[in-house]
Amino acid sequence: MAIERVGAPCHLTIARNDRVWEQPRLTALPLRDYNATWSVFQSNLFAFKSTIFGVPRREFCYAGDWFFYLDLGTGIASQCYNGGYIGHLFDDVDRPIAFRPIGYQCPLAHCYNGHAFLSLGVIPELQTPTYASLRNRECPDGREWLTEPMKRFLSGKLAETNSQLSAEEQAKACYQNPKPSRFKLCKYALLSRILWKSKREHYREKLEKLRNPSKH
Repeated sequence: MAIERVGAPCHLTIARNDRVWEQPRLTALPLRDYNATWSVFQSNLFAFKSTIFGVPRREFCYAGDWFFYLDLGTGIASQCYNGGYIGHLFDDVDRPIAFRPIGYQCPLAHCYNGHAFLSLGVIPELQTPTYASLRNRECPDGREWLTEPMKRFLSGKLAETNSQLSAEEQAKACYQNPKPSRFKLCKYALLSRILWKSKREHYREKLEKLRNPSKH
């Protein structure tokens, strides 16, 4: 269907088991058989993700500074999926955002969506392909999925438009950014779900006011 509709096979990702903290591959196959089964699709995304999946990140990561995770249902912003709390952005959209990098204290077992984050350069010292090269496909007639403007945009690295911290600044950021425990991560995830259920109508109204201020 993908070849018929968009001219090339779809890309593949790696399914994971979110029921355990380690978030391993969701498969009953041995790793060699798993890779052999799915590599026939010749997906650059799958190939790169296979090299980083399950590998703990010990480098200095700029998640929380160069980008952050925002739950559009609640307005809660965090450094990354399980990173530290940044703020409730919908409560006061004019309040400055307290950007704060995770640094050396990533709370995840591995960067399971590093095909996006790492390829965009959230860890600048890590040599990675561009995000464009992982998302693009070339069709038999020579057309590509990505237009030239989009390809240029997705080929950039975050370090090109953001400032890196000195070793002293990195140490200070880590000191001010204690690593959360697994209990705190679970508690934070539970809090997010509760807020989503209890406040979704409240924030839906706020979003509507932001979209259509003339009606309010």
